[in-house]
Amino acid sequence: MEQSKDFTFEFNTTMDRFYKLFSELIDQELNENNDSEPSDLNNIACRK
Repeated sequence: MEQSKDFTFEFNTTMDRFYKLFSELIDQELNENNDSEPSDLNNIACRK
């Protein structure tokens, strides 16, 4: 049971780090494409 808790903690910590990094990347992408309206996410998604 202890091993399971450790795994859950490690997993959550890793996902938390990943989420923070990914959020920063998304923010950078949105800021680079700021020539359109900030709320218009469809343009950014379709451009790729």
